[in-house]
Amino acid sequence: MGHSELLILATAIVVFAVFTLSLTEMQLSISRNNIENKIENYMIAEAQSFLEKLEIKKFDARLNDDNSIPTGLVFPDSLTPIDSLGIDIDGLYDDIDDYMGVFADERISINGIDYYTEYEIECKVYYVNNNLDSAGIISPTVKKKADVIIKSDHLNNDMIFSRVFSFY
Repeated sequence: MGHSELLILATAIVVFAVFTLSLTEMQLSISRNNIENKIENYMIAEAQSFLEKLEIKKFDARLNDDNSIPTGLVFPDSLTPIDSLGIDIDGLYDDIDDYMGVFADERISINGIDYYTEYEIECKVYYVNNNLDSAGIISPTVKKKADVIIKSDHLNNDMIFSRVFSFY
């Protein structure tokens, strides 16, 4: 075999190797995108599940001064004051605002594989006016808004899911 034939053979091997590596890189990229999509869908489902959990809670279940459960809400005296939004003394999650500040730090496992993808779920609950704006609210209103915020290194931006709950 002459030098030119060896050069052609070496070039063919290099071209084949580059082609094979390109295919492998493409398959890995597709697999990575599939896993990232599954992770993102999982986080979205968690946020929606969290909001559904709030949906079945009472608008407000503030206890009386003697820690007894009120017989009914009489607006606005029995609504939770703005500075008291959050878990009640009893430690029960019995109304929407009890979830204020709830924070979870989770890891995702898909198909039995732990991807060590850490993400955070945070809930913020606040009163809003008829325009769904919380600015300038100084007393309880008949509407509460819950924001479920998901943070992860795998997301370009935080995901925020919101729902408005009405007293009526």
